[in-house]
Amino acid sequence: MERDQRFSFKLLVPPRVNNGPISAVQPQEIVEDRGNFMKAFYSECFDKEKNILFPNTNMVAPTKPPKQGICVSLCYLTTPNNCNPGQLYSKLFDEVEKIKCWKVKVYSDTVEKERRLQDNKRTIETQRKAIQELQFGNESLSIKLEEQISENEELRNKNNSTWNLCNILKETFDSSVEKIHLFEAEREETHHLLTENNESVKKMIAAFEILRVRVETDQQEMQKVKEDLLQFDHLQKKYQQEFKIKQEEITMLQLKLKDKETQLQKLLLDLDETQKHCNELQQSTNHQFEVLKSAKAEQESLLQQLNIAEQRCRETEVSILRFFSLKQYEIKFKAQEEYKKEVCNDHETLAIKGVEWYLLSSLVYFQNKMLKKQMAQEIAKSSDLETTISSLQNESQNLKQLKGEEHEKLLKALESKSTFAAELEKEVQKLRITAAEAIKNKEATELKCQHKIGDMVTLMEKHKSQYDRMVQEKDAELEEKKKNEMEATAREKSLELDLSKHKSENERLKKELKAETREKVYPTLNQFISEDMKTPRSLTNHIAGTTKIKSYRIRTPPSEQSAQWGKSAIELDPKSDSSDQNDLLVNSQCKLHILKKNQSPLIHKSPGNSLKLAAMKRMRDAGWTAVTGCDKKKKKTNEKIFA
Repeated sequence: MERDQRFSFKLLVPPRVNNGPISAVQPQEIVEDRGNFMKAFYSECFDKEKNILFPNTNMVAPTKPPKQGICVSLCYLTTPNNCNPGQLYSKLFDEVEKIKCWKVKVYSDTVEKERRLQDNKRTIETQRKAIQELQFGNESLSIKLEEQISENEELRNKNNSTWNLCNILKETFDSSVEKIHLFEAEREETHHLLTENNESVKKMIAAFEILRVRVETDQQEMQKVKEDLLQFDHLQKKYQQEFKIKQEEITMLQLKLKDKETQLQKLLLDLDETQKHCNELQQSTNHQFEVLKSAKAEQESLLQQLNIAEQRCRETEVSILRFFSLKQYEIKFKAQEEYKKEVCNDHETLAIKGVEWYLLSSLVYFQNKMLKKQMAQEIAKSSDLETTISSLQNESQNLKQLKGEEHEKLLKALESKSTFAAELEKEVQKLRITAAEAIKNKEATELKCQHKIGDMVTLMEKHKSQYDRMVQEKDAELEEKKKNEMEATAREKSLELDLSKHKSENERLKKELKAETREKVYPTLNQFISEDMKTPRSLTNHIAGTTKIKSYRIRTPPSEQSAQWGKSAIELDPKSDSSDQNDLLVNSQCKLHILKKNQSPLIHKSPGNSLKLAAMKRMRDAGWTAVTGCDKKKKKTNEKIFA
């Protein structure tokens, strides 16, 4: 409308002189080529204006009221020049054509400008949309970057925690290695104690040899005493009456001896059963003592020495028996020659020799008993040490396996995390590149889009609440993670304290076990040693008193078939703890045909075998009870630790 109002005006044309047709001549000015479209538009507009400007009448009909300025100018132009109307018309026609051309140009320019404006608006809208998309993309990229930065921080924290766990595992492994070294040191100490015990056994063997030398000297002294006894033959007449009384007592004692022989047979049967049980126990213990072959070899050497000593004792017993038999034959011959006096002398000599043999056998028996007790104690100690060492080795192997598995798991986790971290670093680098490109694009777009800052501010204000919520959620997650880390550290500290407490309890229990084993083993040894030290003195005192007061004569010599010879042996009752004479003295008699059958020293049993077996049984039972008590306490401690 503005364009139409701007270029609409009227021409005041003077009237024509001639009423005939007017020949209009087109102006000879060149119009610029605006393309086929502009030519067509120009021709259409020109035809329309022809139809409007040149009707059948000779006057030009104005379409719109002209503006006053233009009308005045045209009037002013027309009035002063007094020209011909044809010239004026031609001039006006030229001006009209020029105006039409200008009008066409202006219209085309306006069309082009409108088209350009629409194109510019479209480009501005597309750029606006692109800017918004880029801004949203930048926001999403920034959110992703923040998330990846937080993930990287979490991964760093996890890596630090894994490193701390690895350090803790290393410390525990070092502590276990130190424990193993301590156990090895204890094992060396036990080996040193075993060597000391072997040395003590050797010392006991040397003492036994010294005692053997003393026995030989005592035998020489006894020979001297025999020579002195020959001087006391004149006193035998006085004691003949007492001899009758003693014979009655002997008959009573023989009855008692028969009762005790039956008891001895029962004891022998019990001993056979105990030997069978001992054999079964030895078969069970052979499996357990495979590790201590060296100790067994030393023990076997000691047992061989003990067997040699027992064989020597048996040989001495056989020699004494032979000596007794020879003396009996001598007594028989002397009885035919010297009758009752020489028989009484021989009987007294035999009693003295029996007492001597009894003393020797009791000494050898007690020494063997002490050696066997020491051997049993050493075996029990070695078995305890073997069980402790095996349990500790198993525990160390289990700990090594667990630590190896945990170490492998941690290594795998670290490798996976390292690969994941490398991938994340690659993605971060890619994101950095994309971010750099986005920043460049952003800088380029910021120069073009400064007029859209207000809109973006509004959008940012809208999204600010969302960003605040996201930040609050992230802060809450970080606080929860910190709380979890603090709880984990507190749990680790509590577990370390529990481990230290369990370790202290284990050490305390070990010390208590050692103390209890010592309290169980050493009092029994002291009791046996005290009894062994007390019994020979009481026996010697008793025998010395009887030899001085009691002496008797045998009137009727026994025959070879019905003759019985007396063997007196002092044996300790295994069930009694006292050292009274009633518990110590046991007499046993055997017939001559039994001696003839059992002349070999290998088949003949020493009088102290029953007591030896009883003592060995007691020591083994004590050792088994100590071992079972140790195993029970270890199981309890393990249950407490792993509960």
